Amino acid sequence: MLALKKMNFIIVIPVYSRPFCLKRLTECVVLSANYKSLNNKCKYHLCFSVDPHSDLNITKEILKIIDKVEWNLGEKKVIEHEKHLGLFKNILFCGSLSKNYDACIVLESDLILSPFCLDYIYESHQFFNQDSNIAGISLYSYQYSETNNGSFPFTPVNEGCDNYFLRFPSSWGQMWNYRQWSEFETWLDNNYEETFIDQRLPANVYKWSPQSWKKQFCRYLVDTSKYFVYPHISLTSNTGEVGVHYLKTSDKKKVPLLLGQKYWFFKSFKDINILYDQFFHPQVINYINENSVHVTYNFKSSYFLAEEKYLINSFVLAHNSNTTDVNDCSDNNTNLSSEKGITSHKQWKAIFPQEKGADYERELIDLFLARFSSKHLVSHLKQRFLSKLMIKLKEIIVTIKPFFHDK
Repeated sequence: MLALKKMNFIIVIPVYSRPFCLKRLTECVVLSANYKSLNNKCKYHLCFSVDPHSDLNITKEILKIIDKVEWNLGEKKVIEHEKHLGLFKNILFCGSLSKNYDACIVLESDLILSPFCLDYIYESHQFFNQDSNIAGISLYSYQYSETNNGSFPFTPVNEGCDNYFLRFPSSWGQMWNYRQWSEFETWLDNNYEETFIDQRLPANVYKWSPQSWKKQFCRYLVDTSKYFVYPHISLTSNTGEVGVHYLKTSDKKKVPLLLGQKYWFFKSFKDINILYDQFFHPQVINYINENSVHVTYNFKSSYFLAEEKYLINSFVLAHNSNTTDVNDCSDNNTNLSSEKGITSHKQWKAIFPQEKGADYERELIDLFLARFSSKHLVSHLKQRFLSKLMIKLKEIIVTIKPFFHDK
């Protein structure tokens, strides 16, 4: 009987500065080798892509740390680049290594890892490797969206599985197979722009540094309608320390890690009900009926997906067609739009069976709770209350103003 060929993964660490971060990360990687349960199924090779620093002492210290790393799950490689690459080119180099392996895992030095990350790497690769809808697999799981500079909490709906799909690339621990990476490289060769304005992306994203590979990948995901796979519980956490592209520390990137052995249960792209777009907004695919009517909840942006059949939106939309206000926009300011404008109340009820009133308000709250924290919801309701109060005050002022003029 022929023995099955072992899977070969390569873990690549692009490094330029911050030796103290690199030391911590290598300790995490070595620790994960002790918790790997799939000993006979795959090899994990370890590679360091060293971008030379202008301060030679920093590069020397980095090489000393790498030299002390003991690795027994595969080959250890050190690639010292002769000229400074910068983050963008270094990540492109790391991704290109996927050509000679089953998959490439990229870990930047400001990360810490769950001891159980290697099992997740193997299991998620096995499940999603052939899916053409997938452009990469994340080891990180968001608690704050990266839109609006990370000011909004993000809690994806758990559909009874360990994953969700987000049209936003992961940069805090991610995996690509060669097909996924080569498709991005081909797109990049034909579409690269150092600086650009793309209204399909969050404004803070397309304003990122030209050294950001991530904003290019985000545009690629939108152009190709592909997604990243994300775990509900994170296998990496970002320490939020100061670096070349971060001038101050941040705690919002720090997330809880998986700290126990786990059986992974994934759902495929076709079996999931909710996808998340590049604004971290949920798109309900299979929620209403078997015909898969596509609804997008858009509570925090004026961006409008014109190709979507339905849009539940917190903004009044400019539209060429004649529109019908579903729920008295001055009251709720929440509309349901279609290809021909705002739909009728009858069509609204096809999605929300409850009558307008208290039940409608309850379902609106449920939608917010599926997307935002209760703290964010309270802030929203308070703002709405104050807005209505101001309208009433203005009405009172208009009513009593003539009496003061008479005096």
